[in-house]
Amino acid sequence: MLEEDSGQAIRRLQEAYDLYSNDLLIRHELARVLIADPDVSTMDAERGLQLALEVAQQQPLLAHVETVAMGYARTGDFEQAINLQQDAIAAAQKANRADLAAHLRDNLAKYENHEPCHVAWRTEELLPQSVSPRVASRTSE
Repeated sequence: MLEEDSGQAIRRLQEAYDLYSNDLLIRHELARVLIADPDVSTMDAERGLQLALEVAQQQPLLAHVETVAMGYARTGDFEQAINLQQDAIAAAQKANRADLAAHLRDNLAKYENHEPCHVAWRTEELLPQSVSPRVASRTSE
């Protein structure tokens, strides 16, 4: 997320949250941008962490646990962030997700150096996970 876009992203997600506050996806995405926002004037890590904890309690997915770890790091609780991140890495390895484990290790290194993560989403998280065979065949022509 670019710094100049973060305020707009937060505003749009807040509007969606105001309409659909029970939607876990919206709540998670809002938490993530509030935590990772590089602009301190719009960042609200405490609120983001609270939202992330609520989501992770209701749906303890790896991405949700990762967001909680990001929140702890951003609020200065690096010990909690490190512990959660280590748990997330173990879960990713157990699921044979070496790509995800590598990313999680990158953030773990930041937390061990008492640095928060300022990246809401990795580029590969924003791209489609697969391409249909029909589209793939067209791109190879």
